[in-house]
Amino acid sequence: MEIKEVLEEKPWEEFLLRRQHAPFLQSWSWGEFQDKLGNSHHRLGIYEGKELAGVCLAISGHRRLGSYVYVPHGPVFSSFQPGAGEPLAHNVGWAKMVLEYLKDFAEKEGADYLRIEPPWSPDEDKT
Repeated sequence: MEIKEVLEEKPWEEFLLRRQHAPFLQSWSWGEFQDKLGNSHHRLGIYEGKELAGVCLAISGHRRLGSYVYVPHGPVFSSFQPGAGEPLAHNVGWAKMVLEYLKDFAEKEGADYLRIEPPWSPDEDKT
């Protein structure tokens, strides 16, 4: 698995639209909107071979509490559909890898804190 920046809108949006519950806050347009607010965004793709297996829109900005990196309703993985009752086992390794990547990324950005709000509810199957 590899994590790298996604530079083209089409594969990003096609990936999200194939999800049963595609979070708008991970959309290409939400990143563009964040730019207009004065924040920056980073579109990270999680690749399994050449296939896009997940996406993660990370927003960087500043507030009174300090600088931050924020991932709203993400990351989104190909094999997990929130509410569909699918087990998370396949995604646990991916989630750990993305978390480590985001921690390093936030540190390089000089962020005071990292906030991640995955689209998973606490009552989902954790097997």
